Amino acid sequence: MFGWLKPKPKHPKALFFKSNDAAFEYASKYMLRPLLKDATIFGQVLAKVSPQFGGLLKQQPKWRVRLATEHGVIQTDHCGSIADQLASDVDLKSSPIVEGDLVAVQVGSYDPKYAVDSEVQYFIIICKLKPELRTDTRVFAPDVAR
Repeated sequence: MFGWLKPKPKHPKALFFKSNDAAFEYASKYMLRPLLKDATIFGQVLAKVSPQFGGLLKQQPKWRVRLATEHGVIQTDHCGSIADQLASDVDLKSSPIVEGDLVAVQVGSYDPKYAVDSEVQYFIIICKLKPELRTDTRVFAPDVAR
């Protein structure tokens, strides 16, 4: 009868997950992203991958990451990281990347003619994420502090 007197329901500003695993599982079901060059995809770090060859040049670490894409969950060993460098460049505090971390991954190069784990494909970790989904933007919060 007096609908205009009823308070509007309040929506939460964020959804908090118990773990990075739970957040990635949610992303892999409801937040699938296209596998296109320059697209940003949600991922989870599985392990650090040792370089295949040595040499005089310092090798940047690579990571084995599973990605939530519209083609399903895929896994790749060709994932570099600029997250630590970006955080230090803008004076943000962030812990180093470790196994199990939820991350934002940008597709550096992708060609559907080749397998996802082919050396032609390259992915870049750009940011660590918290298992906290912002409901207004539908993205996970970055795991950084000033």
